[in-house]
Amino acid sequence: MNKKETEDYIIKYLDGYLTTKGFKHKKSQKTQIEYYRKFDNNSFEKFSLSTINYYDSHRLRFGFGKRISVVEEVITKINEVIPFSNPPYKKDANTLGFGYNSYYGINQDGLPDYMETEQDVKNIVEKIIDFTEKEALPFLEKLNDLSEIDKLINGDDKNFWNSTDKNTFNLGGAIFLM
Repeated sequence: MNKKETEDYIIKYLDGYLTTKGFKHKKSQKTQIEYYRKFDNNSFEKFSLSTINYYDSHRLRFGFGKRISVVEEVITKINEVIPFSNPPYKKDANTLGFGYNSYYGINQDGLPDYMETEQDVKNIVEKIIDFTEKEALPFLEKLNDLSEIDKLINGDDKNFWNSTDKNTFNLGGAIFLM
């Protein structure tokens, strides 16, 4: 099975599910498979997936992004006063992003399965749908609450002043050390 066939099967088995969740396939992407669902004020949620080609076998990486306009407005104002080291934000950049591995933590194996047949693709897409339904979509919904984003960045009340964690947090491409 070549890369194009693999990606066609992924879309075949994933498209119906994501469409029912309000995502639309962005067909103009050539390097990866992307789906968006847009909201008012330039906010959106994104699902993206890319395949890693081992010729007759393939693996994939996938993740979710969310652009939150109110957060982007604040970041833009901060950047005007204290410029970030990264280039200015683009209107289609994610505010927050996560994948299977980052959601569960760095030691999680993710979806290491290789795909060699249509059935392999179908099995992995079922795992993606399960993760999306049980974890990703509820987490994206939770991020509509700014207090939840604050907790994600700063920790909850009991951990707010704990500076020994040295956690990193990626916000719109700028990496902050917490």
